[in-house]
Order: sequence, then structure tokens, then C-alpha cells
Amino acid sequence: MQERKKARKTPFKNPKTEKELISLLRDAVSLGIPFTFKASGGSMFPTIPNRAKITIENFDSMPPKVGTICVAQRNGNLVCHRFIGIKKTEDGRTLFLLKGDSHKYPDPPYEENDMLGKVTEIILGSLKIKTDILPMRIAGYICINFPFLSVTFSKLILKIPRPIKDKMKALLNLLNFSSHGYENH
Repeated sequence: MQERKKARKTPFKNPKTEKELISLLRDAVSLGIPFTFKASGGSMFPTIPNRAKITIENFDSMPPKVGTICVAQRNGNLVCHRFIGIKKTEDGRTLFLLKGDSHKYPDPPYEENDMLGKVTEIILGSLKIKTDILPMRIAGYICINFPFLSVTFSKLILKIPRPIKDKMKALLNLLNFSSHGYENH
């Protein structure tokens, strides 16, 4: 007879709205608890595909390093974009500049209190990709310094037929990249 496992109690409730998700994310990250959820949208494609899971952690330092994928909030909505720089205002405030990999232009600047954390891991099915590994940093450099390439690449990826995409995923899953920041379960 199998023993029934008790559900693990968590201090966090399942969020019902994006506003609740932002509050939960802010609380978890401020306590040093990594927070994983499904990203939605295509602004970070192909780095982060729509509905991929991402893990968010607190910033090690402020401002983050150029190229870091950050999560911020604006008008009650979560935004996951790449950090491209800071801007100082005349009154001394520090504003953060973010840009989606598939966007040509950066977002309007973010206030410091809008910055929630950094993406440390992208989870594509059973494949876990750390964002601080060299290939991810190179991809970030290209997206920041050659935005036309990331936009063009995004459009090309969308045109790849589904069977070829499935074979590419299968190949990634066959390879064991654990020593390079990838985990395959």
C-alpha cells in the first residue's frame, strides 16, 4: 500500500492576478528565495520563448551588469528584458534601461523600485539553461550591440518548420551539458 505524501506547505499563495504575482515575486526574491514561473510574450524570443519557465533571483549588485536579463514591473505588468544601461536624471535619480531581444528599441526607463530581480535560469521542458554561462553572455552582447541581428534571427527562427524545431530540441536533450551550465533531466 502506497503512503500518501503530504503536500508541502508554502508561505506563499498561488497568485490569481499579475499584481499578486508581482507582490509574491518581490517578497520571495527579497527573502533570497529563487522564484520560478512561466514567462509570457515574445519580446525576449528566441532567448526566452513564450511560456518558457524562468527562475528569478535577487540582484547581486545594483545596477546589474549590462546584458543581464532582468524582471521589472510597469503599471502592474511584469516585464522581462535585458539590461542595457543606466541613465542619471537632473534630480539625481538613477533610471534603468531595458530592451527586449526581439525589439528594435529600448523600453522607456524604469525607476529603481520597479526592478524586481534577474533571470538566473531558463527552463525549456527538461532542459535548464543558466543565464550566466558564456554562450548566454555572448547572445546578450549580440542582442545589445547588434539589435538588427537579434530581430532578424527572431524572424528566421519563427519560420523554421515545427519538425525541424522538434529535432533541434531532441538533440539538445540528448546532449549532457551539465558541466557548461545546462542540466538535462
